[in-house]
Amino acid sequence: MSETSGGAGWWLASDGKWYPPESKPGALPPPMLAPPNAPVPDGSGTVQADANPRSTERIVGFVAAAGIVIGSMLPWATVRSGFGQLSKSGLEGDGIFTLIFGVIAGIGFWVGGRKWHIAALVVSALAAAIGIFDASDISSIAGDSEFVAVDVGAGLILVCVASVSSAAVAIFMLQGPKKSPRVAWTADGPEIVED
Repeated sequence: MSETSGGAGWWLASDGKWYPPESKPGALPPPMLAPPNAPVPDGSGTVQADANPRSTERIVGFVAAAGIVIGSMLPWATVRSGFGQLSKSGLEGDGIFTLIFGVIAGIGFWVGGRKWHIAALVVSALAAAIGIFDASDISSIAGDSEFVAVDVGAGLILVCVASVSSAAVAIFMLQGPKKSPRVAWTADGPEIVED
């Protein structure tokens, strides 16, 4: 408060004194900047923090693991001849292993944590190795006969793609969270500090 105006925004009260802009009734306080990943109000008056800032990666990893599981149950090979067509499910062979590996990878992404992400990486890599080996084996059989055509099935292709994707997500998650810039409060206001 002052007997004279202090500049733009100062207001004259009914008591005949001048007041700074921030003390005007109904004036909004200056906006405050929150640091990245800071808890934010949820509208109920409470503050909710994001429990896991890498939730998108967890979901992508879980979906990739589900792709391994689904692909394990679909046809891995289709044999066509003059007598008809026959499909072989992944569960009739190595698909049992990839199914188990997909479930373990899914649990790893769902539960989270470094040990579970390592487990997800290992089993995803094993599923990829099995899928790629079986796909190359089926492709080599396909060229052996003129009367029978053998094709790699959609399930085996899905297992290969999903397991490589799952392993990639696990590697990404094992790299650790990216560092966010910090906000330091100085006398002049907020200031971004890079570490």
